[in-house]
Amino acid sequence: QSNIELDVVTLNAAVDASVKAGDAFRAEVWFNRMSIAQLHPDACSFGAAINGWAKSGDAHRASVWLDAMGQNSIAATVIQYNQVLHACAQACPKDAKKAMEIAQRM
Repeated sequence: QSNIELDVVTLNAAVDASVKAGDAFRAEVWFNRMSIAQLHPDACSFGAAINGWAKSGDAHRASVWLDAMGQNSIAATVIQYNQVLHACAQACPKDAKKAMEIAQRM
């Protein structure tokens, strides 16, 4: 048991570290710890989660996180939209339909 206080910044760092390690599932686990700790994720939190799925080429999961931003009253920026578009480009097969849907929402 550590004495590190969990706050949004600390958990965002854990989400980001998981993404950089190529583990989007672990990134989600860290993200979900925010709710457990009764913390409110911010745009950086969602951006890191979206980026994790974008890097793994999962356009569906990336767009789910984009939608979750809106459900949490956090406005997506061009950065998050571009991350989802990147996921569409990385998907196998490429997800042109999802990319058009996201581009129209921008």
